[in-house]
Amino acid sequence: MSVSRILAIGYACFDMTFSVDRHLGADEKGTADRLTACGGGLAANAAAAAGALGYDVTLAAYLGHDALGDTHVAELRTRGVKTDRLLRGDAPTGVSAILVKPDGQRSLVAYRGDQPQYAADAIDLDEFQPDVLLVDGYQTALAHSLLCKSEEKGIPSVLDADGPSRDTGDMARVVDHLVASERFAFGFTGCATMSDALAALARIAPNVVVTRGAQGLVWARNGASGTLPAYRVDARDTNGAGDAFHGAYAGGLGEGMEWERLLRFASATAALCCLTVGSRLGLPGRAEVEHLMHSQAL
Repeated sequence: MSVSRILAIGYACFDMTFSVDRHLGADEKGTADRLTACGGGLAANAAAAAGALGYDVTLAAYLGHDALGDTHVAELRTRGVKTDRLLRGDAPTGVSAILVKPDGQRSLVAYRGDQPQYAADAIDLDEFQPDVLLVDGYQTALAHSLLCKSEEKGIPSVLDADGPSRDTGDMARVVDHLVASERFAFGFTGCATMSDALAALARIAPNVVVTRGAQGLVWARNGASGTLPAYRVDARDTNGAGDAFHGAYAGGLGEGMEWERLLRFASATAALCCLTVGSRLGLPGRAEVEHLMHSQAL
C-alpha cells in the first residue's frame, strides 16, 4: 500500500494550555495546577496528526523566527511533517491561551497578529503531486489558487471549517470534502436544527461531515446521510481533536478508505487525541487507532 501524500495549507501557532478546576467569571483571578506547551493551529495540528499516523505530509503555514516558532518546527519534524515550505518571518508566532477543565472542556483566546501571507503562486501543485489537499480557511491566496488547480487535476480537497468566517465560507463552496464543526454548521447556514444545517451544507458540497464532539458526527453525500457515535474515552482535553480528525480523514481519503471506515478511522484518531492535555501530546499512531476501532464497535 502506497503512503498518502498530503499538502496542508493554513494556520500554525503555539498553544499554552492551563489546567483549571473551572472556567473563571468576570474580574476573577484563578490558578492553574498545570501548564502544557506545544504547537497548535488548525492545519498544523492536522498535519501533525497525519504525520503521526505515518502519512507523507508537507505543511505550508507561517511561523515566526522566534523561540516559539523554532520549537514548533522541531516538534513538527518529530511527527514526520515536512517543514521545508513553511513561511518564516519577523512577525511573532501566533499564540493561543487555553483553559481546560477536568472534564476536558475548554475555552480559548488566540493572538494571531498581522502575519505574512503566501503569494498565490508560492507553491507548484505539480511539484508536490499530493493525493489530498487540506485547507483551513487561512493563507487564503495560496489556498484558493491550489483549490482551483486541484479541481482541474482531480485531486480531492478537504476543508477544516472551524468557524463561519467569510474566507472559510468561500472555500466551503469549492472543496470536495467539507468537514465542519457544529459552530460552523450553525453559524454559516443560520439553521436552527442540525438536520437542516446538514441539508444546507449538502447543497454546496458533495461530501459533508459535521463533527459534534461527544455526540459523534453527522454526514451527507450522494443523496444519503447518516450519523456515527463518538468513541468512548476518558477525555482530559478536547482541544485539537477536530484537527486530528481532519488529519486522519485526509490521510484515509488519500489511502482510498471506504466511506464508513474513513469516518471511524478519523473519529478514533480524534478520540485518542483527547486522552492527554495538549493538542499535540496525545496524537496516536496507526496501531493505537486500529486497536480502538476494533475494541469498540460503532
